[in-house]
Amino acid sequence: MSGEGVLSNSARPQPADPQLAGAIAHIVSMTLRRHDPSCDFEDPQLDLVTDLKADELDLVAIAMDMEMVFGIDLPDAALAHIATIGDLHRFVTDHLPLAEARQRSGAWLHRHGLAA
Repeated sequence: MSGEGVLSNSARPQPADPQLAGAIAHIVSMTLRRHDPSCDFEDPQLDLVTDLKADELDLVAIAMDMEMVFGIDLPDAALAHIATIGDLHRFVTDHLPLAEARQRSGAWLHRHGLAA
């Protein structure tokens, strides 16, 4: 499945998976916490650039971390369509079965001492 065309801010409901959302929040916060340490990085409506003040290098760092954690390719063309935390979540669940995404995120959280 191509990464283009599936990342629009559609009316599709946000998948409710706290573990996956938590992992994505930690990935984003590792790069962007310096901008707003009190931010709720699990809020799917947060805009990476407007709300979190991400610049182009921040977005590349987030993409590289997402690729490492989830083992998926997040090309520049797809990254250009990702605006919010929810878009990141959708990209992962559009490119990996939810069970695999949860397994990968759980392993990453555990390795970093972030698992509950």
